[in-house]
Amino acid sequence: MSRRPDHRMRQDREHAVGMGIHRAVERVREGSMPGSDNSMKTLTVLETTKQAEWFMEQPQHDPPLVVTPEAAQTCRDSGTAYTRIEDYVPLNKRFTEYASNLDDYLDWEQWLDQWSRSAMPEYDRAGFNPASCTSFLLQFLFGEVWSAATTVNDILDIVKPERTRCWSPRVPGVPWHLHPTVSAIPAVLPSLARARGVAFDDLSEVQPKCTPESDASVHGRESRAGSVSTWSRQLKQKLREFPAVNDLLFPGGDHKLESRGRSRRDRPHILVSGSDYGLMEAARELRHHGARVTIIADSLLEKAEQIPDSPNLDAYRRAVRDNSEQLLQTPRFWEPLEALGIGHIDLWSAPFLFWWEQLVPILWSAFNDATGRLRTGRYTALLTWDVSGSSTSSAAVAAATNLGIPCYVLQHGSSSGVSPLIWQSYLRFCDHFLVYGDGTRKELSAASNVPRRCEITPVGSILLDAFRNAPAAADTNRLRTNLQGDDHRPIVLYVPTCFGCYGRSFHDLAAYPDVSYFELQMEVLALWNTVTSTRLVYKDFILANYPNEVMATFIRRHVKDAVVTTQRLKDLIWAADAIVIDHAITAIGEVLMTDKPIVCYMPQPSASAPEAAALLRKRANVAETPAVFMSMVRDLLARKSYAGITRPNTEFLRHYCTHDNNGRSAERAASVILAQPSHQ
Repeated sequence: MSRRPDHRMRQDREHAVGMGIHRAVERVREGSMPGSDNSMKTLTVLETTKQAEWFMEQPQHDPPLVVTPEAAQTCRDSGTAYTRIEDYVPLNKRFTEYASNLDDYLDWEQWLDQWSRSAMPEYDRAGFNPASCTSFLLQFLFGEVWSAATTVNDILDIVKPERTRCWSPRVPGVPWHLHPTVSAIPAVLPSLARARGVAFDDLSEVQPKCTPESDASVHGRESRAGSVSTWSRQLKQKLREFPAVNDLLFPGGDHKLESRGRSRRDRPHILVSGSDYGLMEAARELRHHGARVTIIADSLLEKAEQIPDSPNLDAYRRAVRDNSEQLLQTPRFWEPLEALGIGHIDLWSAPFLFWWEQLVPILWSAFNDATGRLRTGRYTALLTWDVSGSSTSSAAVAAATNLGIPCYVLQHGSSSGVSPLIWQSYLRFCDHFLVYGDGTRKELSAASNVPRRCEITPVGSILLDAFRNAPAAADTNRLRTNLQGDDHRPIVLYVPTCFGCYGRSFHDLAAYPDVSYFELQMEVLALWNTVTSTRLVYKDFILANYPNEVMATFIRRHVKDAVVTTQRLKDLIWAADAIVIDHAITAIGEVLMTDKPIVCYMPQPSASAPEAAALLRKRANVAETPAVFMSMVRDLLARKSYAGITRPNTEFLRHYCTHDNNGRSAERAASVILAQPSHQ
């Protein structure tokens, strides 16, 4: 007898979810904002499922402000009304305002480098600038706090609450990418509310079990790196794939590719930092052109494992720790927050302490190793993929720069939608940036307010060249059979972007506010319940910065016969009959390598140049609004056949992905490197 009420409750919940989807879509379609009277007595910010569940058990209050998809989903499951940040503030407004914040960041980065060299004389003697080595990561942290504070002030101006409340987040752990896995909105709200004389209740004191905490565990790419021995095995396997490799040496972490021909003394010797993102293919081409190549690992975690204990190292670590307190007591350290009206919060201090005590020592060790290696005079150039601080390659670039050795960096990730402001560290810290296409070169060259050092040269994407040929038919058929099971309907693959990406509101994801994007995805995916002639396969990404499973959970509960998979995208695109992609950046290049029918969501305004969307329309159905996106997906699902496109247009690919589109990106990269005068 106990099952019947549970069954009714489940039906009620699913009905509420269905109604919630409908209400959300109407709101998204109409682009409506709250009415002219936006005021409320109490502004409650909800971030987590536990917080939303606690809120619903309390006496009635004004609708809460939900800042994450999981909080929104919990409210929807119970039929609880809520508001979103984007109901009050068009978040892509931050994108248009970001240039001045970047100027402030670059000034502050310069100060942080000066302070670091003053605190640690060995840094000054060596010319090591730790903030510059991690510019990309620090830029996003700096911008995230600015964006959150500016947005909260806008909301307070509109809502005019008498009281505010939220759970102040704790930051006991910081991931390697320096961005705590908690929302910045509740972190900045207390200071900004009190500065206006608005009462603030810290719900962490009322219900401490609901207090969000930043998770320091490592997800995504770094967690897959494994140990040094694992990396060595993987690299050896990659090297064995190269034909006619005459000599493989593995002393002290060096991995050398030798070739016959010119004498060792006469051949250019290229140091390659890292092995991903097409570097191995570029190394092979360099070797084929007669160069010597040495490859070194660049994983932060692997470098941390390699640093040996010694009395000198112990003294260095003590000096680093002693200076941590000095950093927190330096007024200039807090100036960016004070300028925004924010007090001293853990969301700011904890990442910087982790940066100073954990990340900087690893980069310092890598910097010294690279300096010692490059100072021998054997190397004529450095090739890598990263100057952001997310690997030790940024330290290698800094060492090469100090010694006047040319640095070449391969673009990794993105195609269109590239904001030159976000790529500032690449424009400032390498000599030659080898990008995907001439469209990318033009967009990056437009960064008039970024001090650019590098020459930008389009060579194409080495990674995308690998997508050019479909996998063996047997492999694709095997994957397709695994996905379909006994269900032989056509497969439509949905490729999403991510939730909670740091810096979301001031870079290429500005047009994808978390909650609205979650609502839109739910409505789009629910189309598979009404147009049942195809089967949904949803590509679930494992994210380093936000391991959120709310979308996968929704699909499993509410989209019949759907498949949620972490299978590699490069395999899925060939097994599908058609593709829906809702972010025209990295993955768009991959899906365009196929002949599949494609629907792409490219909301405006965005970082993309207008010609990017125009070129993409020649190959795919491109939607710029939620309503058009819904309509295009519905039409795609209603098709009776999904024949491949004959001679698909490649103009977008050429401008933003593959340059000449002939599969020879690695050869072009090698030619650019070997064209420098010292290599002739």
